[in-house]
Amino acid sequence: MNTASFIPVTGATALYAIVGDPVSQVRSPQVVNALFAQAQIDALLIPMHVSRDRFGETMRSLMAIGNLRGIVITVPFKVDAMSLVSHVLPGAQAAGALNAMRRLPDNRWEGDMFDGAGLVRALDDAGHPPAGKRVLLVGAGGAGRAIAIALAQSGVREIALSDIDGERVRQVVEAVANAAPSCVCRACEPTFDGHDLVVNATPLGMKPDDALPVDIAGMNAQHVLFDIVPKPDVTALMRAAQSQGVTTIGGKRMIEGQARALAGFFGHRV
Repeated sequence: MNTASFIPVTGATALYAIVGDPVSQVRSPQVVNALFAQAQIDALLIPMHVSRDRFGETMRSLMAIGNLRGIVITVPFKVDAMSLVSHVLPGAQAAGALNAMRRLPDNRWEGDMFDGAGLVRALDDAGHPPAGKRVLLVGAGGAGRAIAIALAQSGVREIALSDIDGERVRQVVEAVANAAPSCVCRACEPTFDGHDLVVNATPLGMKPDDALPVDIAGMNAQHVLFDIVPKPDVTALMRAAQSQGVTTIGGKRMIEGQARALAGFFGHRV
């Protein structure tokens, strides 16, 4: 995108923040700001690095800024942010986490979750609709829970869920059962037999020295891998899977899949 097409920032510009720890990996500002520019909308999404131990106080300060209209939440705060809003919309309620908050006219805040919808749309756009698939989902945090529910509601046959935190797995299995009773969701070890689609919903891959979230030895050309890590474009997991003949889809596609929904949530038609 040519930066000359962006609208100059003024005192009337609607400001939005994206908050995480870290934020160097985020793609939403590029994608959402490009949509704002194309639609000639006077708005700007700004990344802000907030440490875990300062999250609560920083968020309260941000929410007090009068021209900050909304906040995008990324790792590791999607669950913690639930306690900050007055109203939780159904997507976030089902996921037990949110990735977007908006200011209401009375200065209260409400939140919703778009990660799952973004992943499903990205799969559809890539020619791999999830309906009928058997899924191995690695990671049961805020994003993983939202993705599990969205995949279940999109018609996948089964979700096998792997996470080092057994209690989080139990909670996601229960949430999927409530949201989509026809979908089988169960805890498992991260093995690939019997699965069509593999989703990495952990943050592993953001840093060059991260371990792979799964051992790719059992993957082959029959599998599709979706790694939600947005940066780098091709993660170490994706490179390893590609060497096995696996079709891979990166996290940038999930961001693109949810960008218009985020803009709409903030009140902008793009």
